[in-house]
Amino acid sequence: MSLLCIISVLSAERLRVASQREFADRTEYWARMVFALAVVGVLVGALGLYWSR
Repeated sequence: MSLLCIISVLSAERLRVASQREFADRTEYWARMVFALAVVGVLVGALGLYWSR
């Protein structure tokens, strides 16, 4: 998950340098959504494993 954050920040900054601010903001927003879904998925999976014991 940390690799996703690193890649999204690098790509967003690269897009901002290329004067594509709107696309950079959209990319950063969706990267955050994917990260949040990954965190929720890990938590749900951990709870599922805990309750299945």
